[in-house]
Amino acid sequence: MMLAGDHLDQQQQQQQRGGPRYDHLAGRKRSYEEEMMRPKYADHHGHHGLSLVNLSGTWRLDKLRSESLTPYLQAMGLCQIAIDGHQQKEASTETYYTFEQSPVSFVTTKLGWSGSSRREVFFGRPQMEPSQSGQIPRQTMAAIHGDSVVVTTEMDKKTLVDIKTLTNGSIKCVIQLLAPQAKIQVVRWLVPSEPLGSIEPSDDEA
Repeated sequence: MMLAGDHLDQQQQQQQRGGPRYDHLAGRKRSYEEEMMRPKYADHHGHHGLSLVNLSGTWRLDKLRSESLTPYLQAMGLCQIAIDGHQQKEASTETYYTFEQSPVSFVTTKLGWSGSSRREVFFGRPQMEPSQSGQIPRQTMAAIHGDSVVVTTEMDKKTLVDIKTLTNGSIKCVIQLLAPQAKIQVVRWLVPSEPLGSIEPSDDEA
């Protein structure tokens, strides 16, 4: 015969190992696969729970508050002429980002001076994708840490970490590039924008 305390212990053990849990909205238990697909976070005390952050929407680059990408572009190996051209075009053209966040993936559609691009990364699942040059593949993965969406890209002895945090109605983007000879951090800001309608992205990321 199972006592009430034994049943509670079984429930707690099942939750700790990610077993099915009751979904009050759907009126049924979630499967193990559904439970694992839900974005999780761990707070500073190591307590786990469901993430409430969702950055879905259309945003515009705040050029007044955003730092220059020059240090990042230099560390990525661009020549000064290309960097100057990028900065001039970005200063004279608005840049928009549309984010589509689901429990499974984070999709970014960017529209700027160089055209449009679309990129999808998956939560908790590494994926390989070609680099901009088409020669060196890179590994990307998305994760949620507290109230931030973090996309990590590993590429040819460099690690790029993109941290997006919703702060007072804006998105703070912290771009960190870790390379053998350089550690770069650039902070950019995005503000809400009206939807841009249909955007036809190119195959390459801008």
